[in-house]
Amino acid sequence: HVAWERICAELAQILSCPQASRQIRYLDDLGLLTHILPEVTALQGRPLPGQDGDPWTQTLLVLEDVDKIVACVMDPGGAAHKGAGWLDPFRSHALLLAEHLAMVLSDVRPRALLLKLSALLHRAAHGLDRPPVATEMPGQSAALAEEALRRLRFSTREVDLAGQIIRGQDDPGRIAQKMQEGEALSPRTAYRFFHRHGQAGLDILCLALARAPHSLRPRLALTTGHLLAYYARDWPRVQALPPLLDGHALMRGLGLEGGALIGRLLEGIREAQALGEIATPPEALCWARDRFNKHGSG
Repeated sequence: HVAWERICAELAQILSCPQASRQIRYLDDLGLLTHILPEVTALQGRPLPGQDGDPWTQTLLVLEDVDKIVACVMDPGGAAHKGAGWLDPFRSHALLLAEHLAMVLSDVRPRALLLKLSALLHRAAHGLDRPPVATEMPGQSAALAEEALRRLRFSTREVDLAGQIIRGQDDPGRIAQKMQEGEALSPRTAYRFFHRHGQAGLDILCLALARAPHSLRPRLALTTGHLLAYYARDWPRVQALPPLLDGHALMRGLGLEGGALIGRLLEGIREAQALGEIATPPEALCWARDRFNKHGSG
């Protein structure tokens, strides 16, 4: 019968503990977690094909590894996480990530708290009576997470961020799978990742590596390192680039009506500008005309 706002505040303090996974397990032992986050306790005893344990056990392990990431970022020289090679990308960019995770989103709640909540709810769809197929799992888990955080009276900004992190959790793994052994990450791939996710891309990288099977972590850690380096080195420059054309100028230059095609061409121009392929409005118009002549409305 306690107000949800009070429960939200207490849960936030619990998750702010250095070993939040232990506190969540204790909440469950006391029989309290099912009243606060039934989406999480619904994972208990569910089958998890090809993996040990159930989704509940795996969720606690992911939350434990997110705790390690946060601890590593806040204290990169600490002894608690030495010898864990998969943490090297976060250790190398500790200052960037420490500032990012310390960012206050609402009230006094930092971004690190939303990362832990996302880890706790990233498998929520596994608790449904009819779990979705793998490709639909992140989207449905995100919808359940958003519903849970709204019930707990988290802010709209926090609800949206948790949904974005959970929806994007598979993207770093897909990038890693496409890369050949020893291959460098292309600037285009890195640009598209952060163009899609923005700042949330950093949170997504943390969750993706925490939930990756140990056999896949070395490759994903390498990809994570490349993406973090791009964000630190190139993303501020990309964000500061002025637009080369607006929609009206593009429509006049190509003699086209407005619509989705114009939006796609403007996105392509922005990407080509970010990659250094074009730098002036005439070059942008020439680029767009060339693409339109080659591909038409497709």
